[in-house]
Amino acid sequence: MTKFCPKCGTPNPDEAQFCSKCGAPLPNLTLPASPPAPMGGMPPSYPPQYPATSFNMTKLNDYNKRYFSLVGGILTGLAFIIFAITFVLLLAYPFTISGGTGNLAGFYGVMIGTFAMYLVLGIFVFLIGIKRSITPSLTFITGLLVFLYFILFGVGMFLLQSESDGLFQTNSNGVELVLGSVFVLITLILGRSFSPINKILAYSFMLVGVILAYAGVGGLTNSYVSSTSSVYVIQPSAIFFISSLAIVSGIILPIALMIDVFMSKFPMGKTIFSIMLDVILLIFSIGQIILGSTIISAGIPSTTGLPGIISASLYMSYTAGVLDLIAGIFVLLSSVLLMVNNIVTISKQAGRPSGYYSPPPPPRY
Repeated sequence: MTKFCPKCGTPNPDEAQFCSKCGAPLPNLTLPASPPAPMGGMPPSYPPQYPATSFNMTKLNDYNKRYFSLVGGILTGLAFIIFAITFVLLLAYPFTISGGTGNLAGFYGVMIGTFAMYLVLGIFVFLIGIKRSITPSLTFITGLLVFLYFILFGVGMFLLQSESDGLFQTNSNGVELVLGSVFVLITLILGRSFSPINKILAYSFMLVGVILAYAGVGGLTNSYVSSTSSVYVIQPSAIFFISSLAIVSGIILPIALMIDVFMSKFPMGKTIFSIMLDVILLIFSIGQIILGSTIISAGIPSTTGLPGIISASLYMSYTAGVLDLIAGIFVLLSSVLLMVNNIVTISKQAGRPSGYYSPPPPPRY
């Protein structure tokens, strides 16, 4: 038989009175081996940590990428394209009838080119919506299209005042649009530099250019809509409204880019930049919803007695309004989900994990 030490568990002969290893007295009864006593105290045990929120953020982000951002981007691009075609048709109509352009042939021609640029810009927005990403080269091309769009727009305003013998006072709008386009071009040139100073200068020029362009387009919108009550003039002029909202959203962009230059090395800085981009999307989506709702609320346009090209442009404008409303809803949902995700991320980066219970403090010995 074998005796096991109750203290260290060492086996000893049956006749031994003391443990051969630690010297502890051995009992007379033979005991089964016991594991050695643990050294030190047992580590404290904590209750498991459970998320306070019931939703899975990863699944929501995946759902957003697969559906909301994809559908919103594609429909936004289609709305851009159809709005542009609507304007091209309206501006081309005077050329289809004898003397239809009057003294404004130059103005109509330049404005057709302007909205041709808008059409190409819409195609790029459509492609970006499909890819759901934008490369530096795509950014440069898009910026170049914006430059051409505004400079042609400004030239058109000069021609409108000169060819109408001053009936339309649009020279000031033309100056604002041309200057805004020049600032956009400077932004594109400086923005390709890797120097932080050049980038700050570029984004400063962008901010000034956006404000000038907004002033030009916004002034035209107010005067254009208030000067007429014709249905086929008011509906296409909604494109000016959505352009203005896009420019207002764009005012936030250079500010966000400046913040990104200063804070890009910090994870929290990148997240703040992303949140500002989400705000831009949110504002733009609200503009889309308002624009689409305004066009739809006017009802399906009556085209009785109107030329075919005008009727087609009216139906296309209504279709674009429907697409813009649906796109705005999807873009709104996408921007909200992105914003929630970034807020959760920044709360974790700030050292305050969102959605978890704090463990109790360890016991003191």
